[in-house]
Amino acid sequence: MIASYGDAIIDLFALPIGASIEDASAFEPHVGGSTCNVAVVAARAGASVRFIGAVGPDAWGQRIRGALAGEGIDAASLVTIAATRTPVTFCASNADGTRFFLSYRNGGADSAFALEHLGERALDGVRWLHLASSSLRAEPRATATRAIVLRANSLGVAVSVDLNVRPGVWGSRDAMLEAVRWLSARAAIVKASEEDLALLGELPTLDALSALAPKAIACVLTRAERGASARVAGEELSADAPSVAVVDAIGAGDAFVGALLAALDAACAQSYDPARDALRWSAWLSAACRAGALAVTAVGSTEGVSRARLADHLQP
Repeated sequence: MIASYGDAIIDLFALPIGASIEDASAFEPHVGGSTCNVAVVAARAGASVRFIGAVGPDAWGQRIRGALAGEGIDAASLVTIAATRTPVTFCASNADGTRFFLSYRNGGADSAFALEHLGERALDGVRWLHLASSSLRAEPRATATRAIVLRANSLGVAVSVDLNVRPGVWGSRDAMLEAVRWLSARAAIVKASEEDLALLGELPTLDALSALAPKAIACVLTRAERGASARVAGEELSADAPSVAVVDAIGAGDAFVGALLAALDAACAQSYDPARDALRWSAWLSAACRAGALAVTAVGSTEGVSRARLADHLQP
């Protein structure tokens, strides 16, 4: 089972696509949040998935809870926190891949998630715990995040981290860098985009990513339309991304991670050790790149990544 921990929010996409937030004529709501998107795609790819996080006692929270149930995702660890609101982010995307976000998250349920909300059995039956660096941006959630990562480490649950660098949500650059280093040092899988590394002030290379995560069994670098590369057991491999018509560039990285984790979880269920065989990693990277490409073909982070399309596109 995969447990995805973090943000469950409502994304409001500016329409028509290509319009700025200030010039949009309408906004289309979709369930979102990086780790929530990962959970949805992993479930659609056939994995057993649990989501751990929080929503507010409002209509948006009910929408998220209903959407997760509809995907067959275990939401028993999705708590509703009184006196909070489910966060909302306005999103705008251009065909060239540029993205713009305007978030309303003060007083949000995600930031209010505390150690007391982390159930003792949240990791029961879990093989992979996935999260992003922004889970460490503020208290009380930062304390809960450290606790779940350390619990995963002690239980032998492999930790997957998407750096998903968002400088605008941090109080300081130093705090952001410290969070990235803390998580990367405790992760089995670390994924970053070239943009993530640039925002950290690092070169957009596997060497730079590997230096951040020296103990990881795999470091994965996504390169947008140029595919992805990984370093596994000292071996470097890569995969191309299929050429598609870009409708909305938001969510490609999340779909990539969701498909990759689903493949890793399926392999581990067959007693395969993902730290050893670069040949299988090549196939997994290719499948993940295909899932990421599907994500950009529709408005909404997971709308283009349907179960039927995944079934057609994840095969080599």
